[in-house]
Amino acid sequence: MVNTLNFKTVDVPRLTRGVVAATTALFFGALVSFAPGAMAQEPPVAENGASGSLSNLGACIADKGALDVIIMIDETESLIHEAKDGVVNPDQPGADAQHHRVPAAQSFVDELLAKQSDGDLNTRIRVAGFGQTYKSGATDPDNYGAWTELNDSTASGVQDEISRFADRTQEQYTNYASAIEGAYQDFTRSGSENSCRMLVTFTDGALTAQEGADVAEAALCEPGGVTDRLRSAGITHIGIGLSAPSNPSDFSLLRSTTAGGGTCGVEPANGAFFPADNVGGLFAAFREALAIGGEAIGETRAGDPFSFTLDNSVNSVRFTAIAKDDLGANAHLVLTAPNGETVELKDSGNTTANNTEVSWEAESSPVQMADGILNLQEGGDWKGVWQIQFQGIDPAAVDGRVFNSVEIQPDLQVVFGGGESADGSLNLRDDQQLNMQLVGRDGQPRVLEGSALVDLGFTRADTGEFTPLAQGLDISGGDLSFPLDMISQLPAIGTVEARTTITTAGVDSLPGTTLSPILNTTRIAITQRDMPQLPASVRFAADQDVVTVDIPVTGPGKVWVAPGTQLSGVLPDGVEGIAVSSTFDSPENALVLGLDEQGTLPAELTVSDLRDGLVNGSVPLQISNAEGANETSVDLPTEGTLSVPINASTFAAAFILALVLSLLIPLLILYIVRFISAKVPSAAMSAVRIPVDFSGEALRYAGNTTPDLAAQTTASKQVVVHGDSFNVEGHKLKVQRFHWHPFASPSVIVQTDPSISGDGKQVGTQAKLPLAVQGNWFLTASGADPSRMELIALTNLPREQSQIDRMVADITSKAPDRARELQKLLDDAATSQSAKTPPRAPEAAAQGSVDKQTPSFGSSPGGGFGSGGGFGSGSGSNDTNGGFGSGGGFGAR
Repeated sequence: MVNTLNFKTVDVPRLTRGVVAATTALFFGALVSFAPGAMAQEPPVAENGASGSLSNLGACIADKGALDVIIMIDETESLIHEAKDGVVNPDQPGADAQHHRVPAAQSFVDELLAKQSDGDLNTRIRVAGFGQTYKSGATDPDNYGAWTELNDSTASGVQDEISRFADRTQEQYTNYASAIEGAYQDFTRSGSENSCRMLVTFTDGALTAQEGADVAEAALCEPGGVTDRLRSAGITHIGIGLSAPSNPSDFSLLRSTTAGGGTCGVEPANGAFFPADNVGGLFAAFREALAIGGEAIGETRAGDPFSFTLDNSVNSVRFTAIAKDDLGANAHLVLTAPNGETVELKDSGNTTANNTEVSWEAESSPVQMADGILNLQEGGDWKGVWQIQFQGIDPAAVDGRVFNSVEIQPDLQVVFGGGESADGSLNLRDDQQLNMQLVGRDGQPRVLEGSALVDLGFTRADTGEFTPLAQGLDISGGDLSFPLDMISQLPAIGTVEARTTITTAGVDSLPGTTLSPILNTTRIAITQRDMPQLPASVRFAADQDVVTVDIPVTGPGKVWVAPGTQLSGVLPDGVEGIAVSSTFDSPENALVLGLDEQGTLPAELTVSDLRDGLVNGSVPLQISNAEGANETSVDLPTEGTLSVPINASTFAAAFILALVLSLLIPLLILYIVRFISAKVPSAAMSAVRIPVDFSGEALRYAGNTTPDLAAQTTASKQVVVHGDSFNVEGHKLKVQRFHWHPFASPSVIVQTDPSISGDGKQVGTQAKLPLAVQGNWFLTASGADPSRMELIALTNLPREQSQIDRMVADITSKAPDRARELQKLLDDAATSQSAKTPPRAPEAAAQGSVDKQTPSFGSSPGGGFGSGGGFGSGSGSNDTNGGFGSGGGFGAR
């Protein structure tokens, strides 16, 4: 669900605060099985402890409610055997000889699953390893798992995959440069359309690489390199450094890569780094570093309480207390209510105190900590000062450190409205206001007894310039509106962010508790009233060299794509450029829309050399008002996923063989690999067949002006693909597995003559479709009448109305041109047949007129495709009386 709303109809937001903080903390909390002597004491560069920020991840989850996670685990021998100066000592234990990284990762999965049961988050997860190279189900499907949608039935499989890492300690290099590059590419294979992304990297050492650490570091840190591509794609990167105190590792490069502050990359950092200290410090560091807003956090002496004030306008609280130092065997947390009631938080349990339902889970080994939840009873009164404090502590530990965190009303979010909402963003005119609401879990506005102050800002997508719009806007009443006239240089596309600081109401002259700011963002486009309105951004996915993106536009005015336009931004390594073109390519040939009229600008993106990876950049569009005045260029933010539709592991193996074998054998192997791996994707599809009449000017689809695809998109008409060929409404489609170019994208050929695909591609006179045929269509002749044709559309199952609408728009736009091309083929066939017909003998003429022979397609000898005349007439290559490439017509011999 998007973090946007119509001001009168509120969408329920995703719950986010606490999700990432709690899950990741518990993930690395599983490292508690490290004995204190086995934990790492990082060298001086890391003495400041955890670094980095994850507030952007919290805002992303609030907006999208979906998260892709890769857990990437080091597989080097130094985990189990000490390694110094490149020499392994098998007689000394390594950083994780007891394999505690396994339960650590498993606990992370458990907590993600628990959070999903609340309906807060949808997660897809992949477990990967690395040494010299990145390893996952994409590169080694026999030994590593696939991307998995996390739920109750799949969690055990993910846990089993993690358990295998106890035996994966044979690698000699810690090349997280190539590993991060592999993970970056792997995110394109998750199957998610629009999700937040997080990479968690476990390692026990500094960067080492077979090609040399300097070479690997250059690839990792150079401008536009691996680190910059990861950051530009919005991927949050968490680094975990594990090392033994007797053999500390230098994690300065990994810290710079994840949390920033160094010289690795030039794009803003988007992540955090956590060195292993003692067990309690590890828990506290992750809870604090992964707090994403709405918390009161502080460190106290073990002998002092941590206090927080509640009022009756809030009804939910989460709290955590972690002893960073050992407080003694009898230490346990105690909760004290405003009326003096106390609850000893031992083990796990639940009770009531001061009109409040209290539930908790506590543990004493290897760290003393407790997590709890407070819920105000219906009609109850819990206002006042609450306290948490460890009791039963050893007198010698009274100065021990305790980390405390309290989340008050953790479901609060600010959602945005005003103007038009589309695809998770807002489109506003310059005379409209931005509306905001402070809502809870139920999506309804929340009125607070304390204060809720919003700092509002806007970041332009084209320049990255940040403009403060307002500070201290009061939203404690539940909603507010704000004009955007401070944003100049329209049209303006970018991101609006609201940082909301909440303070509970004080009691008895004591101040309330102030929480850390909650960050919420939304993409926004602001346009003058007389200019075309563009979306705040567009997304695309491409598994072939050319893909068309339909850009929605609202009038009035003109929009076009200038010739020679290129997508600018960060591209996957190996992609030299992405060209952008459109049928609307000049002011004289522009998409023209009236006031509030909606239309679509088709933009064709041509990738120079398809590679796996993520695209983050912009496409310059030209716009003007309806009279052609005020012409300007607008950089439209564009995100995309590029993926090569072929098995990566098979090609990797073929590439390795190509390096050691002769020149010809590797080429043969590549042909074989391409032949074997070219398969139609397994996504379900339905076949739609519609008769078409073409008068030369207009098409009629079964008597209608537009094709009705929805009515025939049913499970009863599902197309089943077996092997490399399948039938669709009487037409045979066959995968073209062989091509002289070994790296050419595989395709599907319609075995019907003549036929033509929606994008006009053909092999000879047969339609050529992409390997992913779902969502594509083609035209074919229907009998001898050149005005009669058939439209065959392959629609997705289950039916998605948005996809149906896009296909209908595509057909309506392109089918007339395709019909003219198909009709020309039919006319050429008839002309060719007439030229091949021998003159009649005089006596035959004297006997009277002879019926004119009409070309037919697929008929008996005498005319048409596969017959004695027309396309491929006469004796063909199959020694029959007809067929393509035979005695007459196209390809005659």
